[in-house]
Amino acid sequence: MKDQYEDPLGSVKAKGTYHLNYLDVKTSANYFVSDVLSLNLGAGLLILLNGKNTLDYYDVTGTYVGLFEDFEDDAEIGEDINGIDFGVSLGSTFYNTEKLFLDANYYLGLVTFDPDGDDLIYNNSITVSCGYVF
Repeated sequence: MKDQYEDPLGSVKAKGTYHLNYLDVKTSANYFVSDVLSLNLGAGLLILLNGKNTLDYYDVTGTYVGLFEDFEDDAEIGEDINGIDFGVSLGSTFYNTEKLFLDANYYLGLVTFDPDGDDLIYNNSITVSCGYVF
């Protein structure tokens, strides 16, 4: 998240970052386009386990400013950030062999991070994985 503060001394940009750890429960339905390729559509439920919130300050040129106190703190679940996220995923799977596959998906969260609903900030991710079927 980025913001800009202005005062008589000048302008300062603030950059906030969340590092979050989720329990990720997803399900998907696969539609096979061919023997080796499937399209995937699914839903996901993410439960926030813990996280860190950091805030850094920069001047208008992007140079780090040490005049303000940067901080790193535990993200308060329910107060700073929503603890539950629900969303949809879309992707495809390519089966190299009967046992080996490559998978790529995009996840779009539908619940905003902000528990008050003032800011519309959503969770999204791109995942690429490979797997082996036993």
